[in-house]
Amino acid sequence: MNLRIALPNGRLITAQLDQHPPDPLGYRVLLQLPSGSYTGLVVGVSNTGTPVKGFFPDTKAVTDLQHLQVVKDTAQHYGLMPWQLLFQLIPSAFIWEEREYLVATETSFLDKLSSEIVDYVRKRGKVTEDYLRKKFSDRQELINLLIKKKILRRVTQWDIPAGDAEYASHLFRLAVPYSKAVELLKKGRAREKALRLLLLIAQRGSVSREELQEEGFSSKDISYLVKKGIITPFPYTEKAPEKPPPPPPPSSPPILLKKVGTSTLVMGSVERLTDRLLRILKEETEAGRSTFVVCLSNEAFQFLYPILKENFGSLVVGLTSRLPPTEFIKSWFSASEGKRIVVGTRVALMVPISHPGAVVIFDDTGSKLVNGVDLRNMVYQLALLYGADFYYFTPAPDLTSYRHVYEGRWRWENLGYSATVRIFRREPNQIVTPSLMKEVSCDGEHLFLVHKEGFSYAYCPRCDFLLSCPRCDSFLTLSVERNQLFCTRCGFRASGNLCIHCGTPLQYQGFGVEKAIEYLGSDCLLDTFPSSLQLRERVVILNADNILSVPMFNAGERFYRYLHRARAVAKKELLLQTLLPDSLVEEYLREDFLERELIRRKEENLPPFRRGIWAVFQQEEKYIRSKLGDVPIRKKGKLYEVFLLVNKENFPSVMKQIRSLNPIFLEVL
Repeated sequence: MNLRIALPNGRLITAQLDQHPPDPLGYRVLLQLPSGSYTGLVVGVSNTGTPVKGFFPDTKAVTDLQHLQVVKDTAQHYGLMPWQLLFQLIPSAFIWEEREYLVATETSFLDKLSSEIVDYVRKRGKVTEDYLRKKFSDRQELINLLIKKKILRRVTQWDIPAGDAEYASHLFRLAVPYSKAVELLKKGRAREKALRLLLLIAQRGSVSREELQEEGFSSKDISYLVKKGIITPFPYTEKAPEKPPPPPPPSSPPILLKKVGTSTLVMGSVERLTDRLLRILKEETEAGRSTFVVCLSNEAFQFLYPILKENFGSLVVGLTSRLPPTEFIKSWFSASEGKRIVVGTRVALMVPISHPGAVVIFDDTGSKLVNGVDLRNMVYQLALLYGADFYYFTPAPDLTSYRHVYEGRWRWENLGYSATVRIFRREPNQIVTPSLMKEVSCDGEHLFLVHKEGFSYAYCPRCDFLLSCPRCDSFLTLSVERNQLFCTRCGFRASGNLCIHCGTPLQYQGFGVEKAIEYLGSDCLLDTFPSSLQLRERVVILNADNILSVPMFNAGERFYRYLHRARAVAKKELLLQTLLPDSLVEEYLREDFLERELIRRKEENLPPFRRGIWAVFQQEEKYIRSKLGDVPIRKKGKLYEVFLLVNKENFPSVMKQIRSLNPIFLEVL
């Protein structure tokens, strides 16, 4: 059969393979081509093909027709190569390379030095020759002799790439304090990327290899920091409690795939969203149908997975990058075995589901890839192609989603919030007002939120202005803890707390989460953004007014969503501290805010009625105009910024032009 096979580099080849599954679509194939060995994925059939060597390592398809169609449609919409996007979404556990190893043969009568080498290889089953030579660097000639005598034999095997396999079953954390880690990094172009990686680990505490790769970091970036002793891997051993599946209902109907599904936007507190989801899963399970639950953030998965396990036992299949590769692959293929509740992070997006009755998004934090793709659209399109009901669970919907409700395409369930809201006015020089201070404590049941990283903005008394980033012109943030200035937008970093223009010691302006910790004490639970894992009796917003200070058309929407996300994780009360008048804040707490804002956007022809493209480039303005034409371009430091409003029908072609300029920042609104 002649097959169309996609490769990780985005290429598509037509290949003739003698042995293949009866229906090879979606299967993984390991190929030996003249240019090298590759993992490919069958995406179609062809009338012609070139004979190639290859084999199918799996007994089941890695993905299915519906997922492949969604990838093609999404790539076309966002101006991407479809098969590059495909392999961005396929988990790295499936992308193998052909590698050469040394294995030990059975032998005897070896001298002591030779025996040490051979025993070392035998205990490990196989090792790469480079690794063995580094391990026994003083015995190079002896290794040559053992290979020549075929006591150590070269074999070729397909495996997870070395950089991935080495730490596939591990998480990563800082091996030294953050300030020390920054000092250990050498200056150079790679330093800025390494600093971003360290900051991510410092913020999350620990991360998996796949999580780092989702943020744009490679295996080489990770291995470099491990070798420097800056980060350290440690085994991930956490497992959710097992529980037998619930007994089936007395008379289960046959498994049927519904031809037309409904779409529902569900809004409310995290506890109420969870209860509603459990009822849906019970209905689908009793009807003999599977359910696919997508958590677009790792925090949402960590919150939800144990709850689903407790309620549905072994019916639940969890897919996260924190699983070891062998366990991950086993779970992946079990997802299509009969009636299942499949719950996963981004890494699970391409998993094939057997007879899904419902496809669910649970919490939409982290829904966008760095290339601008909104994963919510992909999940929605997948539900349509499966003919399944679509549920979108969110503490605070955005206007793009609410528009479907407003125009009658989606149903609307507003479950409400348990927490009441109280507003506290503060003065500009206050971190916590005296009246609010009397209400709160660091007892573990209060979550304090400050919508700003670092200690404060940086003010230079000599230059008499707030420092801006020399690369992108955004305001710089001062971190006392890390003894540096940094840009939250482009990643610029500068050591110390001196003005980058004149060297004068900087003064603090406003406050961030570090300053709040200094004021309240390290025993208090503080963060910059509310997540599902942080359910508390009370949530206290110390400062979020800066969201409204950004001169963007969607600033009000972002402020609304932040307030409602905070309210969603509060069981009892949301205490909101602000510089703004009570009447203004109350506008964002009203139930009709989304409707009023949507009407305003329609009148002004703003997103979601048109698409917004926000891109930042390193190229010169003249070159940008040669590609994009006469568009508004704003110089931001050493960079150039473009914000375009585009009609839906022109969006794909404009995105292709934008991508041809290799933007260093891209967001689609």
